[in-house]
Amino acid sequence: MVHEYFDDLADMMIDSHVQGGRVSRQLIGEVLSRVAVNTPPEATRDEIAAGDMLRIPLPLSEGSVSKATAALRDQGFLEDGPVIRGAGRPLTSVRLSKEHWFCIGVHLRQRAGVPVDGWVVAARLDDSETLADVRLEIPQPATASAETLTTVIAAAIRRAVAAPAVRSRARGGRLPLLGIGIAVNCPVRGGTLIDRRDATGLGHDLGADLAEALGAPVIVENDANALAIRQTYGSDIEHQDFALVLVEEEGIGAAVSVGGRVYRGSEGFAGELGHVRVDRAALPLGRFGGQCSCGGEGHVDAYATPRWIRQQPAVHESAAYLTAGRALGHGLTALVGLVNPAQIMLVLTERLGSPALRDVYLEAARAEVVSASASSPGAGVLLTPVVLEGQMLARRIARAAATRVLIEFIDHLSGIDGCLPKDRGAATLTSTRAAAALITPFGAAVGAVVGGAIGYAAHGAAIGRVVGRVLGEGRRAAPIRETEPARVQPGDSARAGRRGWQPPWPG
Repeated sequence: MVHEYFDDLADMMIDSHVQGGRVSRQLIGEVLSRVAVNTPPEATRDEIAAGDMLRIPLPLSEGSVSKATAALRDQGFLEDGPVIRGAGRPLTSVRLSKEHWFCIGVHLRQRAGVPVDGWVVAARLDDSETLADVRLEIPQPATASAETLTTVIAAAIRRAVAAPAVRSRARGGRLPLLGIGIAVNCPVRGGTLIDRRDATGLGHDLGADLAEALGAPVIVENDANALAIRQTYGSDIEHQDFALVLVEEEGIGAAVSVGGRVYRGSEGFAGELGHVRVDRAALPLGRFGGQCSCGGEGHVDAYATPRWIRQQPAVHESAAYLTAGRALGHGLTALVGLVNPAQIMLVLTERLGSPALRDVYLEAARAEVVSASASSPGAGVLLTPVVLEGQMLARRIARAAATRVLIEFIDHLSGIDGCLPKDRGAATLTSTRAAAALITPFGAAVGAVVGGAIGYAAHGAAIGRVVGRVLGEGRRAAPIRETEPARVQPGDSARAGRRGWQPPWPG
């Protein structure tokens, strides 16, 4: 449903501007991406064309940018900002719309693999304001079914949509909902939640179930990935090659951004930092860690999470935080050695402990990274801790899930989401895809060597496929196509009438 819905929106924008050639969906996606990267400030069309907000500017023709911004404005994705006056001619700026499209974001928190609670927000497209927020309470006991979970989440989303600030956006009985994002603290494959303890088992396809229940596009993402994706369009991260590490009550997850894009691995398990093994002998309380939730022993999750720290006797409190911090440092060291990020954002909750004990934890982790990486470029990695109160973190994750919808739409328009839209034939694969096809086999060979070196030879080919995909898809190898071949006659009333989401319940 997601891609079909996005295809319809793209068709409306393409069909609305045909004078002088049809603007391509790829160009529309690129312009929308540049405006999103530039948010919150406005951007002039000259700045968008020059690519001033990009790490490596890629110029576009001003005429094409004007067409794309006009199409995006007509469909409510962009709006005019203030007129910029300077030495030359006044310039009109544009920004993400504050008054039309919105996204729903859901944070779903699990404990021991069982959903327990979360948060639902309705957010503006530019993420400048939350229009509504609803606490998500999952009924217990743990035997609650997947059907019950879908019903409860759908009901919470309906309550958020019923808020006056959201309902006021309806036009002709339709709400301009771009989509629903779900962020959950477990691996995700497609829309399916994966139990780390049973990677081969069938999980719950929450995305498909919610899409069917609500009649709206749904995107499911790991919570650390969602936060990292949001940061690629924010100002807290100074580099495109960064990692975000999320320390939660029972587990530690990570997301890695390479060239501004987060990758998930071949099976959705990339960033499982909590399952890195630690050297127990090097820890002050090497035996306090119990069995990891996956059934393994000696994992970072069994030492560095608030749950395990609180289980230690009070007499060992300081040593427990020192041990936990060092264990986290072991995981961070592995991360630095493998991907060499320029910056690591370390997201913690206040539940970790008092400020003084958090400092013990953080300094132990930092010292471990510096000590292990002193002879490599990793010694210069910037470690940025962010401490949030529990509900504030839940809301931030929910807003990141909402932003994830916009980014998925941009990726779909740009043709980098792995989907071939209905108007593209197999022959129109860009050279980016061709590069990925060539690099992936090479990456598989390299991955087999690397896998053997770190004791996971059986997974070498999978590692290589991930490397190949990142190398092949992490950059554009072809110029952006600025025009689109004709498909339908201008003014197609059937398509033009679909602008927004018709709620499948009385309004």
